[in-house]
Amino acid sequence: MEEPHRSNRRRSLRRPVKAGVQATCHAGNAAARTNLALTLLEASQVGISLLLCARVERGEEVAVRLEAPGAKRPVERVGTVVWAADEGLAYRVGIQLRERLSFAELSDLTHLRF
Repeated sequence: MEEPHRSNRRRSLRRPVKAGVQATCHAGNAAARTNLALTLLEASQVGISLLLCARVERGEEVAVRLEAPGAKRPVERVGTVVWAADEGLAYRVGIQLRERLSFAELSDLTHLRF
């Protein structure tokens, strides 16, 4: 698997997620897909970092669903895996989202610090 880039080349600052946020991640387009997500690690308006139970490849398309306690509705997005790293028994991935998260969605999911 490809290692994440060491320099911070992000277009948007990633923020730590709030306790209780639930994530699902499905790779490919099969009808009966397995949830690969173990946990959401970080989020920004343009991307997220997830810990997965199975390997995915750079360039692979994934569908994610993020649910924050108290949020009006879950956030659903499609994205592309831009980096992946083996973490022993799990895999850490960076996903670039096709559609940006709104400020309200990001606020529901993360600890906003300025």
